[in-house]
Amino acid sequence: LPSRRLAGRLLERAAREAARRAEEGDDSGVRVFERPTVRAAWSRLIGDRESLVWRHVAAARGLLAAAVPMRAEEIDRDLQPRLGPSEWRRAATSLAATLSHDPDKALARCLEILASEITAKDPGVASVMIFGLSRAVEEEPEAAEELLTKLVLVGGIDAIEALGDLYEEHAGNPIGAQAAFSAVETLRATAPTDDDGAVALVQALIDDLDMGAAGPKPSLRTMLAAALRAFAEGRDLGPATDAAMTAANQAIATLENTGDATPADRQARFRALRELDAGLLQTSTLSDLITVRSREDPGPDGPLADMLWLLGSWLLGREQQPLVEKNIPHVTLRFRQLRTLLHLVDAEFGATDEPSIPVRSRCTHTFRVLCERVRGDTVTPLRRLTCATLARAADAVVREQVHELSDAFIAVCWSVQSAFDLRCLAEACRAPEFRELFAAMAEVALLVGERSGRHADEQALVESLRGVAEALPPGSSARVEGLRRSLLGITRALEAFAEAQCVSDLRRGDDGTAIDRLAGAITYAARLIAGATRRTGLREGFFPSSSTRGLRKLDAWVERALLEKDEGMEAATTVAAEAVRQDLPPLFAEVVGRVLLRIGRLPRDLSASGEMARVVRVGRQLPLPPWLPPSRTLGGFYVLRPIGTGAGGSVFVARRAEERHEDSAETFALKVPAYNGAVAHTLSEEEFLRLFREEAGALLTLPGHKNLAGFVTFDAGAKPKPILVMELVQGPTLERLLDKRAMSMPIALDILDGLAAGLEAMHGAGIGHLDVKPSNVILRYPDEIGTQTRSRKAPSIVPVLVDFGLAGRKVRPGCGSPYYGAPEVWDIASFGDRTDPRATDMYSFSCLAYEMLTGTTLFSGDALPAIIAAHLIHEEGPESLRWLRKHSQAAAFADLLAMGLRRNPRKRIGLSDFRIALSDMGHARLRGLSWPLRN
Repeated sequence: LPSRRLAGRLLERAAREAARRAEEGDDSGVRVFERPTVRAAWSRLIGDRESLVWRHVAAARGLLAAAVPMRAEEIDRDLQPRLGPSEWRRAATSLAATLSHDPDKALARCLEILASEITAKDPGVASVMIFGLSRAVEEEPEAAEELLTKLVLVGGIDAIEALGDLYEEHAGNPIGAQAAFSAVETLRATAPTDDDGAVALVQALIDDLDMGAAGPKPSLRTMLAAALRAFAEGRDLGPATDAAMTAANQAIATLENTGDATPADRQARFRALRELDAGLLQTSTLSDLITVRSREDPGPDGPLADMLWLLGSWLLGREQQPLVEKNIPHVTLRFRQLRTLLHLVDAEFGATDEPSIPVRSRCTHTFRVLCERVRGDTVTPLRRLTCATLARAADAVVREQVHELSDAFIAVCWSVQSAFDLRCLAEACRAPEFRELFAAMAEVALLVGERSGRHADEQALVESLRGVAEALPPGSSARVEGLRRSLLGITRALEAFAEAQCVSDLRRGDDGTAIDRLAGAITYAARLIAGATRRTGLREGFFPSSSTRGLRKLDAWVERALLEKDEGMEAATTVAAEAVRQDLPPLFAEVVGRVLLRIGRLPRDLSASGEMARVVRVGRQLPLPPWLPPSRTLGGFYVLRPIGTGAGGSVFVARRAEERHEDSAETFALKVPAYNGAVAHTLSEEEFLRLFREEAGALLTLPGHKNLAGFVTFDAGAKPKPILVMELVQGPTLERLLDKRAMSMPIALDILDGLAAGLEAMHGAGIGHLDVKPSNVILRYPDEIGTQTRSRKAPSIVPVLVDFGLAGRKVRPGCGSPYYGAPEVWDIASFGDRTDPRATDMYSFSCLAYEMLTGTTLFSGDALPAIIAAHLIHEEGPESLRWLRKHSQAAAFADLLAMGLRRNPRKRIGLSDFRIALSDMGHARLRGLSWPLRN
């Protein structure tokens, strides 16, 4: 927390310097933001949602508006009524900051906003304006005084509390006297209440703002302000610092020694909490004063650490018990306790690079207590704040390496089941990985709550669970990769159940029955999940066993139903679904259980006529993301509905904005690339956007080709995110065809030839796709788009390469996928950044070609690091290619693959030569083989 606050102040100071130069007619002020430290601060904070930090960024934007007109346009744009509270509040803070360089215009505009529908919808706009007045109260005191007085009247107690914070920041300066007088009068006229916390807050604000003869009453914050003045004036810091330490210790003693029996006790506890929150957690002033005084860092064992330990112990003791009643007595006091705990999690578990063992132990205990608290609480006014506190604790246990991402995620999944709670978690988390995971889980919870009974529901549930698997960041650790692979295995097995038309569709195949595959995937996942719950302390003696037994019994029942025409399947599926619920987190188990229960409603087989109708796959209807503007317009395109969301970004069906009401208008695939946790490890957000502009511009030179999705346009300046617009290609993915084992050798060879033709066209323009994999290939059926056939005669298939989000002329970190990425993708330092992207595509295409003929991936491993290592250590293909070289009719094809898989990119065969060689060796010889090829 201190480092983020320091970065925020650095941004605000840089903006002040830029504004000052602009006022003097010097246009070089914007160059201040080119300094490395300022650029780093901006990159760190621009996406931070924490209330103590974003105000600095918003104020900096307002100050910078004097030098950069674009910033002023952003402020006006974000104050449109069609947007939401997040945009309004940031823009209101920025607008108030412009008062320092354009007081007349800014004051009129602020007063206009206060009287508009924006403030009527979100009264918090009034209080956040005060955050932007830090400089204006010094530079333009008359305009600031007029605005502050109005803000206090409109914003109520929230604005008055913000005014108190402004007083603290400018301690010793006579600012806002009229506003303070109005605030005190308003507080004294407050109606009596039974909420002792609210009573204490009103009295504390009166004490802070009363400018009578005696002045504000002494408090921890006033003592810290006195110590800062002593530092600025060059006086001895000792007395004021000692007084602040004494005040902090007295506040902690008040918490420990005061009971809960009388209103006076509760009010005393509230004021002590408020003092400690403001003096110890929301600022690093006391720690900085101790450092300056002793000329050394107080360290993890200093007096402040003891205070935080005592405060944390008291808070955890008070907040350990769940809230079982909706009506909470003294809710303001409980709110203050929980908010202080949230700030404690941020401060104590992020203050040092290497936390001590006691701090790590407290971090674990806090996370476990909050998990149990969220699971046991009823729906109360504090529910959102409780979820936010849990989100910060999850951030902390992963950041401090107490638990891995997968362990913390599983622990939360056992405790949280509602879509509302999961969205709160996603909004409150700072880690991008957690935000994506909890947002994906919210989609699962939303669909689980819809029990409409439609056939598409099971398919949508499976797709939502796949979204969770795809949100897990590949490569972060073996456990995370194991969980990701296990969830993908479950979704692939469940697809057979969701798409089955009769029980006979689940009968035994080459790799066992569908239930066998599901049982194996769930067993693997259950072991990982059990280990995570034991490590986090939520289910210490838990060892999974129920799901495996239940699914085996169901498998036997299916075989019996097929042989003896037994129709009593529904009871067996109910038992299996209940067994799964014992081993998996509730939402995971609900998805599996809902799909399993569908088996009990299926007929034994289809009609005797033998005619099999085509099954149109109905995709799930995903909710729109929270960052999408209410107008649903991005860069001139109107978003109709989401197609999917994953680690690479979000994809939508869109029309041109002016044609959004025309049903016959052309639709497009609009992709919003995601700057997520995986990308952030290698690129700053500024570098990410620059590469997006460069590489998307290169796509303008792409020729039209039937095997390539048509490129329409891109807009790197679209707000709130850049966009890439492509032709909308509909149909199943190649990945789905491989998962369903719905392949033959002629189809495989035709798909490979079509993909090679499309890539060859891209390479002719000097552009590489850089993410060739089955999920980026859509199979278009000319006779019936978006259908899958069950007849013996397969339709004509046109493979279309899609998703050009990584395409370009340069190989860079993040290109490729684990099973298909070339060595230079994983080790750019060794190969250099000038690798020909066409060679990288050739490698990925060779991996895909092997999978197309054999049905298995060429590279494998127990975890992601092992898979990446396999790419890096071989010379002409891994060990799994050797058996193919010994195949009597496929040996030549294996040798051709080896030339495309060479570790050195410069020695790989070109794609054109590959196509010619494949044609020369004779397709007929391969077409006659059965699929898949076996070792």
